[in-house]
Amino acid sequence: NVSDERCYSMPFGIVFRPCIGYREGTSNAKYPKLYALLRELSLRIGFPCTSFTINKNLLCKPHLDPRNVGDSIIFSLGKFTGGKLVIGGVETDIFHRPVIFNGAKVVHSTTAFEGQRYSIILYTLAKKSSR
Repeated sequence: NVSDERCYSMPFGIVFRPCIGYREGTSNAKYPKLYALLRELSLRIGFPCTSFTINKNLLCKPHLDPRNVGDSIIFSLGKFTGGKLVIGGVETDIFHRPVIFNGAKVVHSTTAFEGQRYSIILYTLAKKSSR
């Protein structure tokens, strides 16, 4: 569900890997201060979740997140133009603006952008695979 362009995605918290299943993300131990900040963000905004992802320059094609349960929060940072989140066909500006939506139920994607775009997503993974 992602572009073929050079991009980076760093999951934290509980992650899912095919053939392995659910486990603690390797980024938790590799970047413990960043993981602690993400958990603190979750607490401060009152949004309990199991997982976080930080993306750099990720252009997502239309997709659902079938392993997610409930709402997600997403926002973007960086120096870029474009890069809106498309939720159910509606373009939404998430630059410094957290948006809540259910990625398991609503098709979403990213519009084209230029520059360096970071997105941060807080979400909860289902306890069991929905596939």
